[in-house]
Amino acid sequence: MSVLITGATSSIGQATKNIFSSYGKEIIQLGRNSKIDSDSLSKKQIHYFQLDFSSSKFEDDIDSVFSNIDLKSIETVVHLAAEAGDRNNISSMTYEEISRLSRINFINSIWFTKVSCDALAYRSISNNKAYIYVSTQLAKYQAPGLSIYSAAKAGMNNLCKSLAYEYGPNDLRINIVSPGKVDLINLENPIAPVKGIPLGRLATPKDIAETIYFLSSTRSSYISGTNIDVNGGR
Repeated sequence: MSVLITGATSSIGQATKNIFSSYGKEIIQLGRNSKIDSDSLSKKQIHYFQLDFSSSKFEDDIDSVFSNIDLKSIETVVHLAAEAGDRNNISSMTYEEISRLSRINFINSIWFTKVSCDALAYRSISNNKAYIYVSTQLAKYQAPGLSIYSAAKAGMNNLCKSLAYEYGPNDLRINIVSPGKVDLINLENPIAPVKGIPLGRLATPKDIAETIYFLSSTRSSYISGTNIDVNGGR
């Protein structure tokens, strides 16, 4: 069986790919770049397709990608693709900047979620089907300079909770992972201590990926419509 990962070239995406690959899963990576480092595709069970969430023709793009994928084999979809944009207050943003961030983080994310959940619910032959949306702690709090990003993430959180009801009868579990601050420099050994975080350090990409894998596994077979905070107790 296979797992489909958007935002696959990010640090969390790579950590997620590595964990699923270590359990023998076939990996289908989706990313905005036309191609990626060949080292990332060194194994036969790892595939890559370009899918840009900022595209104005996203509906056609995703149809093209999905036509080249064996949808029956997919048992897990992990939606990581996102873009926070520049840290600007909304008063200084243009219509195009707002539209682009809304396409990436909300409009096209909704369509991707709809299409991929349909594939899991109606075409996958797996007995353990899971859709996992990776959100952010900023969806819960004030985020000056990141208002469009945080609002879109909050909207996606509510969407996923509703879809857990809609797709539940099709044995599809839908859950959310909300990371706190992630150390993208010291990937394996974050510098400690960090003020304001009870566990005293930033998260690693692997911390997030391990939570994603748990929600994909049969160990979470009765968990759906849940938002798990991975924030060190903050």
